[in-house]
Amino acid sequence: MGLGKTLQTISLIAHLKENHANFNGPSLVICPLSVLYSWCNEVKKHAPELKHFRFHASDPKEREQQKQIMLHDLLQYDIIITTYEMAKNPNVVSLIRNTYFNLCVLDEGHVIKSMTSQISESVRKIHCQCRVILTGTPLQNNLVSYCTQSSRLFFSCQALLHLDGLPLLSSSILTTGRAICNSQLSLP
Repeated sequence: MGLGKTLQTISLIAHLKENHANFNGPSLVICPLSVLYSWCNEVKKHAPELKHFRFHASDPKEREQQKQIMLHDLLQYDIIITTYEMAKNPNVVSLIRNTYFNLCVLDEGHVIKSMTSQISESVRKIHCQCRVILTGTPLQNNLVSYCTQSSRLFFSCQALLHLDGLPLLSSSILTTGRAICNSQLSLP
């Protein structure tokens, strides 16, 4: 939609990695297949210092190689970018669940409509410090209704992520992207 959600999220991850010593290890981005390569290209273009891993393959041999990377070399990456299809794949779910991520970013998060859907169950069980939901399609154009649905999916919901009492996510993300975070980062 051209609202800048991807770039703002990449900037957030780069900022946290650069300025906070306890922000190490990978963040997870889950997005539709249609924007997977856009995410990879935007990371390369705007934050080349961030090492990213595209975790999606249709070829079984390549998928197996990627699983081995996820098992053994995951901590070498700053961002793992995958798709909703991979995140709900039973053969992949355990790899994702066994990792603790800094951020779990759900791009086009409005695709999660039901608390009982397979993707909803998979995403809910991801271990992370903070979740961010990005969407350019607000539910009824109302942040309160979106927060209500998100709180059921992610247990608790806060409209702003704060660092030392100052908003860390800009109001433009909140108004255009409806980024919602479920907890505060424990940063110095």
